[in-house]
Amino acid sequence: MKRRADGFTLIEVLVALGLLGLAVFVLLESHYGALSLFTDAEEEGLADLVINQAVAHAESEILSGKPQGGGDLGAHFPDYSYTFEAHQANATETPGLFEVTVTVTGPDLERRINYLVYDGAQIDVGK
Repeated sequence: MKRRADGFTLIEVLVALGLLGLAVFVLLESHYGALSLFTDAEEEGLADLVINQAVAHAESEILSGKPQGGGDLGAHFPDYSYTFEAHQANATETPGLFEVTVTVTGPDLERRINYLVYDGAQIDVGK
């Protein structure tokens, strides 16, 4: 007479535990990857925000007639500062066009941005 098995064998339990452990490992690894990507995106977002604010400060100072300068970025970004320098691109061919270099520094950040600013107020419209 054959006995009927009413439970799981040791092999079946070990295989199930192995599969469960593998699944938990994969889930934890993907969770860690997502957190790492989030941290990187957050740091890049902060860097972009700081850079945009520095560029805005530099543009307003250039358009008010100041060709170079710098400063801090206020209470929201106390550890960050910027410097800028503007040179007229080509006064005869493109009057009012300035080549600008802005350097932003802070904890774990040092970026240099080059761009152009147009100041139409420097053009004599009557010519």
